[in-house]
Amino acid sequence: MTGSEVPAVADVVVVGGGAIGAWAAYTLMRAGRQVVLLERDDTFGARASRGNAGLITTSSAMPIASPGVIRDGIRMAADPDSPFRFRPTLSAEFVRWFAGFRRGCRPEAVHRVTARSIELVRASRSILDALPAPLRDGFGYTTAGVTALYGSEDTLAAGVAKARHLGEDFGVPWRAVPIGEVAAPGRLRAVGAGGVHYPQDAHVDPERMVHELVAHAVNGGATALAGVEVRGLAERAAGISVHTSAGPIRATSVVVAAGAWAARVLGGSGRLVPMQPGQGYSIDLATPSHAGSGLGPPIRLADVRMMATPLSGRLRLTGKLDLRGLSAPPDVRRARRMLALAEPYLPGLGRLQPAREVWSGHRPLSPDGLPIIGPLPGRSGVIVAAGHGHLGVSLAPVTGSIVAALLGSGDLLVEVEDLRVGRFG
Repeated sequence: MTGSEVPAVADVVVVGGGAIGAWAAYTLMRAGRQVVLLERDDTFGARASRGNAGLITTSSAMPIASPGVIRDGIRMAADPDSPFRFRPTLSAEFVRWFAGFRRGCRPEAVHRVTARSIELVRASRSILDALPAPLRDGFGYTTAGVTALYGSEDTLAAGVAKARHLGEDFGVPWRAVPIGEVAAPGRLRAVGAGGVHYPQDAHVDPERMVHELVAHAVNGGATALAGVEVRGLAERAAGISVHTSAGPIRATSVVVAAGAWAARVLGGSGRLVPMQPGQGYSIDLATPSHAGSGLGPPIRLADVRMMATPLSGRLRLTGKLDLRGLSAPPDVRRARRMLALAEPYLPGLGRLQPAREVWSGHRPLSPDGLPIIGPLPGRSGVIVAAGHGHLGVSLAPVTGSIVAALLGSGDLLVEVEDLRVGRFG
């Protein structure tokens, strides 16, 4: 709900009402904690959680950092069709982040981060599978896998080689799919050389997921307030003072799950969570009502690095990644070109009507591609949960579990040492 009054005292304040904050609030509520969830926008899940592809994915768990990605991102900075554009700045924040990102591009770092990300995604899947069916169904949790579609024999061969690498090195199951068996979403027809299906992947409607989790948390006793901005934290003898636009809250613990804005919430301690916002785009297209039984799994248009995710009554196209800072406006050329780029692979896509306005949001990218989760050094009672990059929805369930465990309300399902705050120096 949107509210102007905040409680004077709270057990746990969760800052940020996106996927990470919603999962943290829900998990803490289930563990018996008294939770206050605060979101600065007027609705929950209005930022990165609103328009993303909604994937729970091991097949896309490889980090953005990889050999050659910096060179390619700079070289294609002026190309509106480029999947990744990189515009360096001389700000201290960017320089600090870039140093870690360069290290993350080394092959051994890519292998390590991929393995850890897949482990975390699998933990999230186990949490999702254990949810009550009405809650899972409420946000469209679907375990149909993901199919990568390739337009030429050369890209298909490269895609099969990638799948084989994921299978042999990380245990990700896959199978090659002839083009005639590629199930395109929304009863569209897939065109290309063939595909690779990853049956372990799943997807959700990310905006509905946030709303359902927040509603269940509130029904369980949590307080959820939208339109309340957190402007700073201060340690006090009796806990933590949370300064908000609606007044102060004295909290025992605080979880900072504010995505790309987490460093700003943390003030001077924000240097311990170096992140850069990766701006992405999506378009929702209305699908015919009779297409409900033929949604199919999400399709990864691998040659143009876009996703087509079937959701209730609509098809979502997502793609692009721009590193241009938080203040840069969306590049509308990027969004407008997405339909034209996808049409050759899914003919008839251009005839579908837009179901909502073009979305643009910021993925919070850590330097090494792993999320930043753990206690804030030197600030008792403050837990950071941010930096999930393109895997925010995939890692949100396990992040909620980790946060609850760090606050003494559950057992750790995974190791967290390499996720700690301050690991970048």
